[in-house]
Amino acid sequence: MRVTREPTHLFNHHIYSNIAMAFAGTWETVKTENVKEFLLAAGSPPERAENAAAAKTTVTCTRDGDYYVLKAVGPKGGVIEHKFIPGQEFTEEFGPIGKKRQSIATIDGNKLTIKGVEAGTVVETREVNGDEMVLSLSKDGVGVVGKKHFKRA
Repeated sequence: MRVTREPTHLFNHHIYSNIAMAFAGTWETVKTENVKEFLLAAGSPPERAENAAAAKTTVTCTRDGDYYVLKAVGPKGGVIEHKFIPGQEFTEEFGPIGKKRQSIATIDGNKLTIKGVEAGTVVETREVNGDEMVLSLSKDGVGVVGKKHFKRA
């Protein structure tokens, strides 16, 4: 008897498609916690840390074929876009630090995590609960976690 299985990459794609629905849509910043303190401790230039902490960004999460797209628009019109396939390395710009890096995004339940492939880089974790999304910023060796809270628009 021959047993056939769905290819793993198709299975994962199906899981990611269903889970990503939690992130789909537009999100607006409602409050921040320790963002400036985190960014300064993580090595951000003071002006960038101040601006990032104060910025009321709007984030749009969409799908473009196999890619997931996170587009953050700041109050002055600045745009940072992350376009990725979960589990595959991609180049991202981490705006508050002002550097580009190679990263990998993973989705686990209602959590989306983006982290640099090099040790010691900032980890961005987005978690959705209903109409709230919390972005947590962490880094090994930094004793504070920065958070931005968003509400679905």
